[in-house]
Amino acid sequence: MLKRPPITPRLSLVNLLSGVERPMGADVGTPKRDGSMVWPPDSRWLFVVTEAGRVAAVDPNTGRVGNLGVRLPRIEQLAIRAAPNAASSAAPTPSPTTRGAATSACRHPDAIVSTSHPVPVGQPAAPSIGPLSFHPYPYAPGTPTKMIINAEHNLVRPAVMRGFRCSDRRVLRSLFSRGADTLPNPPYSEHQMTTDLGGPLVELAAMPVGGNLGGYALFSSPGQWAIILTENETTVGLLRIDVTTAATR
Repeated sequence: MLKRPPITPRLSLVNLLSGVERPMGADVGTPKRDGSMVWPPDSRWLFVVTEAGRVAAVDPNTGRVGNLGVRLPRIEQLAIRAAPNAASSAAPTPSPTTRGAATSACRHPDAIVSTSHPVPVGQPAAPSIGPLSFHPYPYAPGTPTKMIINAEHNLVRPAVMRGFRCSDRRVLRSLFSRGADTLPNPPYSEHQMTTDLGGPLVELAAMPVGGNLGGYALFSSPGQWAIILTENETTVGLLRIDVTTAATR
């Protein structure tokens, strides 16, 4: 009598809209019990207890498997609770501290990046503020500008990203969420880019090293724009983005 070889189950993510299945591979293994997989409230990561008792952070958009970047004892179960000091989803009026930081970001930024000279993720010269590097794609008028935020180091606590145009402090609206794929077809009017689309701040959940978040910045004109990264209203870093078109390079 022939025996079938044992079947080793593996974890896969299934997109319920497209039906596409993405195997997670041996880096994650097979969850053994209840509580071995948890989603955070924003569904940005899937955290999984591996067969070795470690915690893997799975990016559901790419299938990339990372780690928390900290040494922990062997883990058997996971649980998620909301952070008591998580940033509010409301769009606050910029405080005097934030406005002052915007001025500093325009005149004396910690880093500068230009849309006419994109820097690939992972490059040593990647413009970074705090633990994050920023990678805007080329700019075209009336079109959202794709941008990737990459964790060069662990983002241990939630952070908030705000932006302003240097010339008049007009708020930069951005869209870094699952809704980014549902944007209407461009070109957009200035009213859409400054009022209707996206939001005035981006809430960033804690992110392990190597994790990244893709989305769009709605630059309504060429010029210099300031990005401010804060944790609990404390400024972490200041970035200036020089937005240029082919005609202004």
